Amino acid sequence: AEIDLVGYLLARLFGMRNFASAYGVCVAFLGLSGAAGVAWFGRSFDASGSYASVIALAVPAYLLGAGLLFALGRRVAHQAE
Repeated sequence: AEIDLVGYLLARLFGMRNFASAYGVCVAFLGLSGAAGVAWFGRSFDASGSYASVIALAVPAYLLGAGLLFALGRRVAHQAE
């Protein structure tokens, strides 16, 4: 659902003028961050034998992300495209 949400939010909030470029950059960062997160969780488990420490850091990060989504606000008015 993340990729669908990225496309929807980009189109709704920023218009369609440079949609393809913005979408490509966002999806690339989404993929890289997903891969980095998996590696981070794995290394943390290998180092400590538990996911507790990495979850203690990840939960506030997820909450911050949710808060940033709420902070986006309403659609910005665009000129004719």
